[in-house]
Amino acid sequence: MTALRLAAEKVVRENRANIMVLSDYDIAYDLLNKDESIPNDDGHSGLIETSRIMAIREDLVKGKGEPGSKRPPKFMVLPDPEKYFPSGVMGDPTNASGKKGKEINDFIIDELVKLIEEMKKI
Repeated sequence: MTALRLAAEKVVRENRANIMVLSDYDIAYDLLNKDESIPNDDGHSGLIETSRIMAIREDLVKGKGEPGSKRPPKFMVLPDPEKYFPSGVMGDPTNASGKKGKEINDFIIDELVKLIEEMKKI
């Protein structure tokens, strides 16, 4: 993301453009403190990610894995990250659902619309 932000800053400086740099997961993870039905689960294949996929392409979810128990050190780039989540699951997908995924996706869309409306005022 840093490289994207730096590139965006250059474009903004040189072209006086308005740019946002974010991931939809930046918005989804805002729900971790707002929605009590979403535990602190921001990991790969966790509740948020699995639910979102179930809402749009349930056929891609081949079952819900067991919760991942290890997490890599924060912000570390590792040569062997799979040692921290050998099953491929870092979060907890056990309570994931398409219904929850639709709620999360709708929240993201609503928040993106708000951000775009704010940008239009600048």
